Amino acid sequence: MSLRATVVIPYFEDQRLLDLVLRALELQTLPAEAFEVIVADDGSATAPEAGERPYAVSVVRQEDLGCRPGVARNLGSRIGTGETLVWLDGDTVPEPAYLEELLRVCDGRRLTVGRRLHADLSTTTPDELASWLTTGEPAPERLPEPAWLAEGYAVSDDLARSDLRSYRYIISAVLACPRWLFERVGGFAEQINGYGGEDWEFARRCWLAGAEFAHAPKALAWHDGPDLGGRFEDVGAVKDGETLRIAGLLTDPHLRGRGLLWTYPRFVVRFAMGKDVREARRLACAEGLLRTGDVGIWLGTDAATASPDPRLHRGLPGPEILGRAELVVDVHAPVQTDGTTLETWQALAPARGASVTVRSPRDIALDLPCAELDEPPVLPVDLQLERWFDRR
Repeated sequence: MSLRATVVIPYFEDQRLLDLVLRALELQTLPAEAFEVIVADDGSATAPEAGERPYAVSVVRQEDLGCRPGVARNLGSRIGTGETLVWLDGDTVPEPAYLEELLRVCDGRRLTVGRRLHADLSTTTPDELASWLTTGEPAPERLPEPAWLAEGYAVSDDLARSDLRSYRYIISAVLACPRWLFERVGGFAEQINGYGGEDWEFARRCWLAGAEFAHAPKALAWHDGPDLGGRFEDVGAVKDGETLRIAGLLTDPHLRGRGLLWTYPRFVVRFAMGKDVREARRLACAEGLLRTGDVGIWLGTDAATASPDPRLHRGLPGPEILGRAELVVDVHAPVQTDGTTLETWQALAPARGASVTVRSPRDIALDLPCAELDEPPVLPVDLQLERWFDRR
């Protein structure tokens, strides 16, 4: 019989808190034989000790190359065998019904976030913790719960009404994911080195890959200490560091702006024109599309261009590019566009015309039917580049 869950705990040099988390997992209402625990050490000078537990537990380690909790989660997840992956931070203590409730809502198909509460556990011992979680005494000091998360879950009906920006309410401290979804998107981005943001980037790729989101409000876990706002004097600087760390991978214009050049563009355009289309018409078409800003155009394997613009690429985009884009546009004829066209098409997607097909990666993953797209004008057959650009 396969394990229902693999619980992965990213860890770095805090044995006292790890002891609390492992003790709390002993109290789970889910049977001990139904889950395994893997402590994924992110380069601690001294290896963590898991001790003897009623559930299967092991420790895996990676070298210290900076703060890499996402990479540690990947390491533990790939070694584990559970049908569902549960990520639980090493400073976050689950209540007894946590795993059972999280797995119930996840149901083998949803990216599911639990409810993270806050308390001062700085002097709590494992025995005191067990007493508190089972009898309510002695209760530690409860700290404020972040309002922005509670509001996000409330307005979205616990993420049942999610959209392209709902990734902001996914936190990896209390998260469950079906293994097939983790494997489909390739896990957490291993390029990210530093504190925070890797969960947002992972969640957005899951959404674009067709995943459902859910919040499990009864899957409660307690973080030792306050939310981010109570841990740092300059929260703005911390958030800026997170933004700079993930903006290159997460294509949301609210996070990265609109005028900068990125390796992973917001809009991906694939030229699929006939070989008889003149190079001048291809370049004029590309110039119009690039006016949106955050765009990458792949010209196909046969095309050539005289333009040195780094947003024009020979060949076709790979899955890492496609899996992060907000919109994928297939252009079958050289159409005339401007700086507003792509965002207009995004609002209409999935849609198809004779000249253009516009779909998000989510539309493609879910194989959603396309509506009819009003045909954009096709560039003149006798277009001459200097006159065409000069007309403006």
